[in-house]
Order: sequence, then structure tokens, then C-alpha cells
Amino acid sequence: MKKNSLSSFLKGSLVGLLSLCVILTSITSCKEDDSFEVTPVNFVVNADKTEITVTESINYTDDSKNVAEREWKFQGGDIATSSNVSEEVIYSDTGRFETTLSVTFNDGSKDDRLFFVDIRPFVQTDFSASATTLVFGGEVQFTNLTQHMPAVNSFPDGESFDEEEETWVWEFEGGVPATSTEKNPVVRYPDVGTYKVKLTANRNYPKNSDTEEKVAYIDVVDVAVISPIAVHTCDFGSTLRMTYPETLKAPSAIAADAFTIKADGAELAISSLTLDPDNSSSLVFNLDMPVVDGQSVTVSYSAAGDMKAESGSIFAPLEDFLVENRVVSIFMGNMDFEIGVVGDFPPDWGTWNPTQSINNNEKYKITDADAVTGNNSITWTYDGSGDQWIFDNKTPTSIIGGGMYRVTFWAKSTLDGATLDLRVIESGWASTNDPADFTLTTEWQQYSFDFVAEEAGDNNRKIWWQTPSSTEVYDFFVDDLRMYYLECE
Repeated sequence: MKKNSLSSFLKGSLVGLLSLCVILTSITSCKEDDSFEVTPVNFVVNADKTEITVTESINYTDDSKNVAEREWKFQGGDIATSSNVSEEVIYSDTGRFETTLSVTFNDGSKDDRLFFVDIRPFVQTDFSASATTLVFGGEVQFTNLTQHMPAVNSFPDGESFDEEEETWVWEFEGGVPATSTEKNPVVRYPDVGTYKVKLTANRNYPKNSDTEEKVAYIDVVDVAVISPIAVHTCDFGSTLRMTYPETLKAPSAIAADAFTIKADGAELAISSLTLDPDNSSSLVFNLDMPVVDGQSVTVSYSAAGDMKAESGSIFAPLEDFLVENRVVSIFMGNMDFEIGVVGDFPPDWGTWNPTQSINNNEKYKITDADAVTGNNSITWTYDGSGDQWIFDNKTPTSIIGGGMYRVTFWAKSTLDGATLDLRVIESGWASTNDPADFTLTTEWQQYSFDFVAEEAGDNNRKIWWQTPSSTEVYDFFVDDLRMYYLECE
């Protein structure tokens, strides 16, 4: 059977799937010898379509015989109910809706039918390109972003399956190929110039079309394409620096829209994008929320921002380019006191009291009674008899001379208002790091101070703290000591 004949049979003989179901329900009186009788069909309901595009209409007809009363109900239609033999119903909203017909026959018998109609949205055509600025001879991968395009010909209402049209029709000014019917084509641009791209999307069932044309969308140039040579966080995670091998043009006001920065997969908002005032080969991204210790940071560039160097070189696209996250603690060893036995002096540490010229290991112990993170913190009791307690981390790391550093720590005391003078010292290394005393409360709070390292090399991190003389006895708690390098070179 030809396709046209099949389509005519479905529309003419069966009057759609709905009529077919009604006919089948009228076959009755099966006998033991497998012969049967056919009861005349009294209840025949027709709909010319059961799937349309929003704002279109469906024609309903009740061809039933010997009808005394009927009631249509059209969920989602411009007509809610009707008793007429036929109705044309318009649907202004998308979705799946119920249509019911209840019939009372002259002999008092009743029957009803329930079926569904699907109202589809308008096609919305859109697309993107892997690059909108490229060197001549390069290729572009186009991505079809069109919405509301179901599978082709799920059950066409047309006279013939031969009415199928190509679902996608691309037109590429200056491209090779010049046209395409692929969903996501790859196009080469052999010549320098600025070109438009056009996509027409045709939905076959229910029929609907839409066209998107982007003028001056592809810019083909005859210069080099450059990629970053270094990308890292800076300013304690509040900025991100991206350095290129050439001097850059100042970014436009909307250039930041072409970049995406993520931390652990979550996008970070970019508040501004500027050239580094100290290095015209570097961009500075200011972030609304800073990157924090341990996060995995990536940057992507869509090439839609038309970023270029002074020479005319263009930026290459980036996809999840890994960023060096400099918000990483350079303290090593047991800085959160998770190593060791509760009640004992913590491993990786030593002590010394300069005034009394003795060790004071017995003053310190790991506790699991309270902690900021993990299970443990460090605690000791002040009894008014000691001062200048040095708590010495035994795992050194490299330090850059003249570099700016930040120390952070969490602390609290059982005495509200207790004073703690905490600093990081090493003879000839960081003697200027004498911050103001910290006033503790009975709740955990994070404190910090910045200093400049005076000497490079591998040095112990002597954590020095002192409390003023007091006749009161109270406990100190400290947790999660961290030190960060703050430079942005």
C-alpha cells in the first residue's frame, strides 16, 4: 500500500484513532463456534485533530444516532460546555486537556467517552556557536537551541507522509557549506569578513515554524588566536587574574558576559572586569563572592565578547579552564588538631615558655568537647602564673621574602572578654607581625591578621600567644589555624 493510501485510509475509513476505538467497542455476541454478530454502532464521536499548536482549533462532531441529549465538556477550550452536534474549540494555553462527551439515547441508555488533546507551544528557534570570532580557514560548531520540537511525524494529520519537510534549514553566509539540514552542523569559513547565520525550524506535527537570524554574527579575521598563560585567584579569593602573552585592549562594559567562573561547579557572579593597572597583559575579574580554601575553580570563555590584544590577536574559546586557587593554607601539620589522642598534647607541636625557660606541654591538650570543624580543638587553662606561651608547629613550609600573608584562626574563652595576643614569629622572618590583642567571647569567632614576611626560606611557624596577668582561672580554645599567601603577581 502506498503512503498516500495509508493516510487516506486512516482519515477516511477510521476517521482517526478515536473513531477506530468506538468501532471496536461495538463488536459483541461472540459464540462458541467463533462466529459473531455486529451490533449497529449508535455512538460515534469525531475530532479532526487531537494535537495542535496553541491558539489553533479542533473541530468536534457527534455522529451518534437516536440521541435524546448530549453534553460536551472541553477542558482548556474557549467553550467550556456544549449540547450541539458539533463545535469548533480554540485552545489558548498549552498542555494536555480532557474532552468528554456524555450521551443519553432515545431508549434511555447512556454512554460517554473521555479522550485527551495535546496543545503544543510555538516553536522557539535559537542557536549558539563555539566561536563567533575566528581566524579564516577555521571551523565553527553550531549548537541548535530550538525549543518545542518533538519527534518528527509522531502521527501526522496531513494527507500524506510525503508532506515531510526538513526539520532544520540552516543558511551560512560566507560558510562552507552554505546551507545544511543537520541539527548541529560544523561550518568552515575560508575568507575574512563578517557574516550572518539563519536557522529555520519546521515542526511537522503539529505544524509550526520559526526563524532566527543573527546579523554580523561570525567575524572571520586574519590574525592570531591567543590563550591565557596563567590564571589564578588573588586578593584572598576576591579577584581572579588572567594573564595573556600579549598586551591587551581594555575590555568593554559587557565583556564580562562572555566569561563564566565557577567554584566547585557553582557559578560566581562577576561584578567587574578591568585591565590590571600594573600589568596590561592581565585581566582582573572582581567577584561578588570570594573563592575560599580548597575550592576547585574553572573559567570558560565563549568568544562572544570579542576580546582582543592590541595587535589584533583574538581570544581563543575556553571550556572549564582550571584556575590556580591561591586561597590555600600554607600551614602544614596538625593545624586543626584532628591528629592525636583526646586529652594528650597534639602531635606536630612543641612548646616553650621564655620567661620560665621551661616546656609547658602539660598545659595543652586535645579536646573533643567542642570544635569549629572536625571533631577536635586545642584547649589550655590560664591560672595567672604564666605568660608568653609559644606553641611551635614542627612542619615548616617555604616562605617568600617580602610576601604578604594572612593568618586566620578560631578562638573562644570560658571568660567573656578574655584577651589573647596571638602572632606568628620567627627570628628575622616576621618580627613585624604584632597585631592588636584579640578580645574573645564565650562563642567561637574567627580572627585574622596580615603581615609581611621578612625572610624567605623554610621556617618553623612558631604560634606565640600571651595573656595579661589575671587572678581569674579560665579556659582558652583554639581551632583551625590557617595562613595564606596574598600576593597577586
